[in-house]
Amino acid sequence: MTPTAGLALALLVGACSAPPESQSRSENRVDQKDPAGPDPAQFEGFQSFHPGEQAKTYHSGFDGTNDYLTPIAFFADKAPKVTFSDPSVAELQGGVLTINKGIVTDLPDALDGKIQLLLVRSKKAGKTSIRAVAGGLDQTATLDVSAYTADDVRAGEARYNGGAPSCNSCHERLNVHNPTVLADLSDEAILGVAVDGKSLSQINPRTGQVETLRPNGGSHKWQVSDTERTGIVAYLRSRSLTFQLPSNVKK
Repeated sequence: MTPTAGLALALLVGACSAPPESQSRSENRVDQKDPAGPDPAQFEGFQSFHPGEQAKTYHSGFDGTNDYLTPIAFFADKAPKVTFSDPSVAELQGGVLTINKGIVTDLPDALDGKIQLLLVRSKKAGKTSIRAVAGGLDQTATLDVSAYTADDVRAGEARYNGGAPSCNSCHERLNVHNPTVLADLSDEAILGVAVDGKSLSQINPRTGQVETLRPNGGSHKWQVSDTERTGIVAYLRSRSLTFQLPSNVKK
């Protein structure tokens, strides 16, 4: 699998699907009846998969040492032209990748060839708007790049992989805690789910449904220091993009 194909897979699968029950004690509640598939009109332009978060707002980081890459989905019939209001904050890495059934074989018909994948690299902390124009579709999103330090990343990595218990003790096989699934979540939202036991609303791209994710049935709470709280988010935002196959993911 090529990196771009794997990235596309992760966007479609990891961003909106819960891990297998055999690997996680997450509890999902579907808030609507199952439709036959997503309504194409539901996905247009920049799309947040977490309706509780600010629309068309994405998050990344910068520390001057580690790489921070943010995958962003833009729904349109063709690849958009992409510009940044402040190109000193971020830039497009490579070209726009159009996702179709040739890359993701079980892609819903409504989304075949409609997902345009933008991979954005952070260059410094700050905010920039991202404008994408494809035919008559012209939308602007916001990228908020937080300032971290390399020490933050090291502290987060140590807590994630070596705490008692470590995050990795349950999540090592899932490979979903990385920018692919966190791009449209604020630092506070990530910590709310990972540390404070809060629930999270998410849209399943296969059905268009809103689901509620409750890790460990709402008891996913961990003792972490203030340094570790900042570090966990910095570490997760700086992680390499990792992928999970559709056949291994339960909606």
